[in-house]
Amino acid sequence: MDLSTYETPNAVLPPGTYTGVITGVETKTTTAGNGEYLKVEFTIASHGFTGRKIWSNFSTKNPNPKAVEIGMGQLKEMALAIGFSPESLKTFEFTQLANKEVAFKTKIKVDPTWGDKAEVSSYIAISKLTPAQSIKTQDIPF
Repeated sequence: MDLSTYETPNAVLPPGTYTGVITGVETKTTTAGNGEYLKVEFTIASHGFTGRKIWSNFSTKNPNPKAVEIGMGQLKEMALAIGFSPESLKTFEFTQLANKEVAFKTKIKVDPTWGDKAEVSSYIAISKLTPAQSIKTQDIPF
């Protein structure tokens, strides 16, 4: 039997640029109970990883104002990449994210306690992807 063509189920998603669809959005309370964040689930639709999931958390309420500033800035970056206009962000509702397509870059977060994992590092409008971003080196058959 040839196992070489099968993906290891729990292998870390390699760093790269992917396209995906937002398939889940929910508000959650922080573990400490003193804040909230928006948890967004992406289902990857590219580069041989179709169907894999990756999540991003956006801090929306936190005793640390810097955490909220970062989280809301990242949420704005994602919304603009999806195609929301700057004007529409004045009345933004997180429920508007459902089933939207977006491209994103990933990186590896090294965690000696829980194990390394992929995380989204930035968002890109699908229409702005360059050919180099659309194809990963490992997808080229030569």
